[in-house]
Amino acid sequence: MTTNEFIQKLDGLFAAQEYTKVEPFMLSALEEAKEKEDYGLYLSVGNEMIGYYRSISRFQKAYEISEDMLLLMEELQMDQSAEFATVLLNTATAYSFDENFEMALQFYRRAEQIYHLLVNPNDYLFAGLYNNMSSLMEKMGRNEEALELLMKALVILQNYPDRQMEAATNFTNLGLLYLKTGDYESGKKCVMQAVGMFEALDTPASHYSAALSALGEICYHEKDYEQAVVWYEKTLAEIEKHYGFNLAYAVVCENLATAYREAGKPEQAEEYLHIAKKIRCDLEKTGGGRGAEDAEKAGSAEEAAKAGGRQVTSIGKEEKAETIAGTDSAEKAEKTEKAESSKRAGRSGEVKNTDKVLEASDAMPKALEKCRAYYEQYGKPILAQFPELQGHFAAGLVGEGSECFGYDDLISADHDYFPRFFIWLDDEAYEKYGEALQAAYQKLPQRWSDCIWDGGMGGEQSVCEPSDNAANGGMGREQSVCEPSDNAANGDTGRGQSVCVPEYADTVMTQEAAQRCGVCKTTDFYYRLLGRQTPPETMYDWVSLQETRLATVTNGEVFEDCGGGFSAQREAYLAYFPEDVRKKKLAARLRKMAQTGQYQYARCMRRGEYVAAHMALSEFIQYTGSCCFLLARQYMPYFKWMHRRMKGLPVLSGVAKKLEKLALLPFQQDKWDLTKPEQYRFSLNTADEKVVLIEEIAGMIAAELRRQGLAEGKDSYLEPYAAEVESRIEDQVLRTANLV
Repeated sequence: MTTNEFIQKLDGLFAAQEYTKVEPFMLSALEEAKEKEDYGLYLSVGNEMIGYYRSISRFQKAYEISEDMLLLMEELQMDQSAEFATVLLNTATAYSFDENFEMALQFYRRAEQIYHLLVNPNDYLFAGLYNNMSSLMEKMGRNEEALELLMKALVILQNYPDRQMEAATNFTNLGLLYLKTGDYESGKKCVMQAVGMFEALDTPASHYSAALSALGEICYHEKDYEQAVVWYEKTLAEIEKHYGFNLAYAVVCENLATAYREAGKPEQAEEYLHIAKKIRCDLEKTGGGRGAEDAEKAGSAEEAAKAGGRQVTSIGKEEKAETIAGTDSAEKAEKTEKAESSKRAGRSGEVKNTDKVLEASDAMPKALEKCRAYYEQYGKPILAQFPELQGHFAAGLVGEGSECFGYDDLISADHDYFPRFFIWLDDEAYEKYGEALQAAYQKLPQRWSDCIWDGGMGGEQSVCEPSDNAANGGMGREQSVCEPSDNAANGDTGRGQSVCVPEYADTVMTQEAAQRCGVCKTTDFYYRLLGRQTPPETMYDWVSLQETRLATVTNGEVFEDCGGGFSAQREAYLAYFPEDVRKKKLAARLRKMAQTGQYQYARCMRRGEYVAAHMALSEFIQYTGSCCFLLARQYMPYFKWMHRRMKGLPVLSGVAKKLEKLALLPFQQDKWDLTKPEQYRFSLNTADEKVVLIEEIAGMIAAELRRQGLAEGKDSYLEPYAAEVESRIEDQVLRTANLV
């Protein structure tokens, strides 16, 4: 199978709406590419799979595919290529849909760096990048930056008259952003421009539905209900044509029903409400939940209006725009000739991903989502009893616990797994109301099975941001739906319906776990985890802070912060280490990597000190992880989650795979035969596969140091790199300080 044949067959499956055949076909094609070492086909299939798994919210699958692709391309020395950037873009989009916005931004930034190395700033590739980044900025609430990025994309697209579909999609995105900010006049102009451009095409793109839906929303806002009906009905036809009866279809049906009701046609309104209800029920039966909702976001309006339209993110002569759920464009043949002819040198002995054993838990709703719903239903009412607290509290779930990192699974539910949240108070408010508020908190249900989930939304349907519901123009009327993460427990209907709660262990709260929820002072929370009540003021304050503790105070989610004090501290920590501090810590980790892995491991093996050799390897893995996180400008979580988090880093994600292999390789004592001392004149013994892996890892770290301009060394021994990095520290006192 060639790349073009794969693309044609995949397009055919989407066109025929044979969606159940898509995944088996792609898996088969991927295996074929691996067996034939056809790297062009491998990259094409992989990019499509990232998009596909993103669309059905199987994000871990998307990340696994991405990790393998990035590692392969690093080994083929393609990590500065446009193809590599495309994988980064597709991975970033997956993180964006997974609501891991900071991670998504870092992947986008890395892609941007590569583009700047390869092409001029007005190249078409930047239009796709800016469109995607705009979507992310909007989700992060950074609307001004989102608007600026969309404008930059449009300026670039004006230089490409053959890219009318992409320009039309960009106008749709711009219009929806204006609508979100309440600028209906500008929004209408942009959307009308988009519709005109789509209709001028021989075959309007699948993204046409987003523009039509936006026009329906505008007409509804203008109280022109009859015309709103016209646009919504056209939207339904387009969604059905390209995606079938998905969640976006249900959302537009609900909006259409509202327009009919306002137009004095209640019978038609009831008809479309019935259709919407049936689609939602069908999606629930087939695993709809969050996966369905994210798929529909990607498949209709979110694909075009928010995620930037995959048609402008890919590499090659022509991009595919009309696929279900926004599967990302594959690399086309002309851009993959190099990869097609390359050999898989050095890639052997792959280690299977041990995370597979937990795949059965993937369908379990994450506790953080449940805790958010728990707060909405139970937390807000008790806070309403204390009106004096307005402006003095924040609420959320941050800190210890797998659920705060988003890594909870079935194993997590065996202890200390219960509905919870924090209420953080400033010092004055805590002294006045802390005891009474805690007493009210302790009366709340403390077992999952005791919670009756209606999401606390009352009888009205919930309100969505445009980025969560692009198909309805993003206006968030009562007819729109929220992501399950916003209203996870009510079946996404927001009508107060009770639903079954998944099987959770009803565990007894231990004394230690009791510290992970309830009412506390903001200052006490940060002091308990960091040993200080306020953010660092000097570089020397930063130096003393542990990375793992910083990861703990910046994880989770703040549900509400009406005073702003808690979030202000959180943002200060999220800003990351000052650059001199990062360099100092990085130099220390490089020295430890060189000492433990590149030097002491071999010496211990030569002496037969196998326990010491194990310890050296363990420390090498720890310091390598820390080094990778520092180079990625992220805080490293404690050891339990370090490796898992490494897989998603925007740089050096391939190191995670090598560390896994290093850990799983049999111990190599048989390769250190002391009866042949002439072989050990040098400590580097490549007969030991662990030695080879250590050097490969060191080489990857060295390459990233050079890329970031932190060092200029040529070999893989890391000790000299530590001195180079340290010499670039501007603060003289910090430069010469001893830091372990």
